Amino acid sequence: MYFEDLEVWKSARELTNRIYK
Repeated sequence: MYFEDLEVWKSARELTNRIYK
């Protein structure tokens, strides 16, 4: 797995948490 993809995944998770919380 590439670190860049991991960064994008983390950013997407944070955004998702904001929407669903």
